[in-house]
Amino acid sequence: MKFEIIGEIPSKKNTLRFTRYGKPYQAKHKEMDGLIMQLVVQKNKYDVLPIIKQCKLEVVVSGSDRQDLNNTITTICDLLENAGIVKNDRLIKDIRATKFVDNKRKWVNIEIS
Repeated sequence: MKFEIIGEIPSKKNTLRFTRYGKPYQAKHKEMDGLIMQLVVQKNKYDVLPIIKQCKLEVVVSGSDRQDLNNTITTICDLLENAGIVKNDRLIKDIRATKFVDNKRKWVNIEIS
């Protein structure tokens, strides 16, 4: 299965917030809903059922040089789970990632097998 996301993937690490008592929580990032929606539309177009067995993930990321690839992959795994493509992101056992620096056009190609 192949998917494409247009736009920059926000780092999940940057959404960590603290309550006034010091307890950490993940704040909802505004861009995440749009990225999840892109994946849901593609999933519905190809009538994809959620993956319920171990799988391999190949990711090609195009974005700014400042973006950390590790955090991007973590966010992509969460997006796949939230969009219903993967039942649980723990099922992803092999990850291969490539990053290209392109400040003008930001996109992500995802292949799951």
